Amino acid sequence: MFYNKNVANRIQRYLFAVSGVALLVIFAPSLWAGPEPVAIMCGSGWIAGSKADWILSAGTGWLLMVVAMMTPLNLQPILHIRISSFSDRQWRSTLIFLAGYLAIWLLGGYAIKVLELMVSRSVREVSVQAGAFALIACVWQASPFKQKCLNACHSHRPLAAFGRAADIDALRFGLEHGMWCLGSCWALMLFADSLVQWHLAGMIAVSLLMYCERMDAPAYPAWKLRGFQAACQRLRHGFQVYRHRSSSSPARRSH
Repeated sequence: MFYNKNVANRIQRYLFAVSGVALLVIFAPSLWAGPEPVAIMCGSGWIAGSKADWILSAGTGWLLMVVAMMTPLNLQPILHIRISSFSDRQWRSTLIFLAGYLAIWLLGGYAIKVLELMVSRSVREVSVQAGAFALIACVWQASPFKQKCLNACHSHRPLAAFGRAADIDALRFGLEHGMWCLGSCWALMLFADSLVQWHLAGMIAVSLLMYCERMDAPAYPAWKLRGFQAACQRLRHGFQVYRHRSSSSPARRSH
């Protein structure tokens, strides 16, 4: 089944809606209790209680953060599943893909949080921790390994159309895409997750950067900053479109 622009736009709206619901769940406590509960909701730091309590809290909070930030980036993989699947299997294959994708991010999230805990025990100053994670994110953002992961995110494996083979391919696709997506975005997510007072601003900024860089075509792996130029181009284009529409409005033409 082939898709048109209307189908793609409708799926993108669904993805943004899911992302928005996850953001509301994360940030609703901050409306009456300040920014600290937001970091707790995302599973940052060590909570009082047993290791099992921390594992449950960190996993739940991390998955909410992943759903909020990464869901809009999965338009192309989901469209690929729709093209490769019969109509009666599209939802099934999509859910299997998402299960594999989230499983990779959950495992990677625990590794990221262990790294956060190790750094926090060595460096007590929160601003120094955030600065260290920002430096790591900038280095990884400019590295050729980051570009390799981004290139792989644009590569979609062929999917079987029938039976168990279709389920296995959808799961494998979710696991592979999750690994490359984690490889591309782990450092940015680490930085966003380490913020406490500015957690909301960090999540929004990182989400916009990841969304913009995913729009870029695959490129040769080299050392260079990525995403910022694309973000500026999108903002400039949006401003130009807004100015054009404003200048061509009936109120302006009447003068």
